[in-house]
Formats: sequence, C-alpha cells, structure tokens
Amino acid sequence: MIKITFCPIHGSGTLAVDFLSDKAQDGASSLEGDGYYWLSLKGELASVQFTDVNEFEDSQKIVTEAGEWVEVRVAKGSITISSSVQEKKAAA
Repeated sequence: MIKITFCPIHGSGTLAVDFLSDKAQDGASSLEGDGYYWLSLKGELASVQFTDVNEFEDSQKIVTEAGEWVEVRVAKGSITISSSVQEKKAAA
C-alpha cells in the first residue's frame, strides 16, 4: 500500500510517498527534480520526498541512481502518483 503525506503551507509544501513499511536506510538526492529518496535495507525504493509541490497544479519527478522514478502530478488539488515501483508490481 502506498502512503502519501502532503503538508502544504501557503500554497505549497513537501510531499512524501512511502512504498514500503520497512525502515528506510540509505538516502540520496534525486538525479532529476527537486527532492530525495530512501532505499530499504534490501536496496528497494522505500520512499521519496518532493521538497516543494504546489497544492493546486504541479508536475515533478524524482529519479534514483538505479533509474527508478516517481512522478507526482497535482491538478485542481487532486494528487496522482505514478512510479516504476507500481509498474513493476503490476507486471508481476
């Protein structure tokens, strides 16, 4: 289950997406976009954090060194998340 946490203040804020309930260990800055990602002890993408997302309209992407990605889109206050993690699970 994916957990999304969004804390906008005055129109924008951080948005976090958690893919695993496991503790995340290694963190790094995104290769593309403005944010960070954390890996599980097994090396899987555990969570990401976008540092500044507009609460009304925005589109951002975080890319890891392994090429995994997470994209957030906000339109009229509605949040949509797509990711390589979701694509892998759907293909399995």
